[in-house]
Amino acid sequence: MILIVQPILFGIIGIVIVLMYMNLLMPMYNSMKEVSK
Repeated sequence: MILIVQPILFGIIGIVIVLMYMNLLMPMYNSMKEVSK
């Protein structure tokens, strides 16, 4: 049971971390593009 649940749990945590990371980086990336014009 644990062998099945653990990879799924890690996958969900990974996706959440990536989404949070994207939410942090996208505004910074957009502001950098505006500055470089």
